[in-house]
Amino acid sequence: MTNAYDSEMGKVDIVFNPVLYTQLLAPFGVLPRDISCHALWHYYITGMLNWEDERDPIVIVGTKDPTYNYKQLFTSIATMYGVQPENMIPFWGVVDTQARLLNLPVMPNADRYRFNKTPEIKTQ
Repeated sequence: MTNAYDSEMGKVDIVFNPVLYTQLLAPFGVLPRDISCHALWHYYITGMLNWEDERDPIVIVGTKDPTYNYKQLFTSIATMYGVQPENMIPFWGVVDTQARLLNLPVMPNADRYRFNKTPEIKTQ
């Protein structure tokens, strides 16, 4: 991520350089070059870290249990990668296959995590 400060206007422009998981392209993995798939893989990695944190939280006495908004995470990552969330959905099979090849657990198959229904994730 890079940013630039415009002293005359007093604003900051932030440019996100999305992560492309080139080490997971053929012949080393199964991800295609499609940026939407890489966005979904990024969501998968981040979402699974959150999911594991929810399953086995380390909670300090007097603090709330961690809760995560997976839908917001999904749409935010789509925005960072410059893709529509709906374009990420078809790549769930590829992401699940890549996770299995790396001996990682797949994302739970529940609406809270997967957003397989296009109308549910409309953006503005």
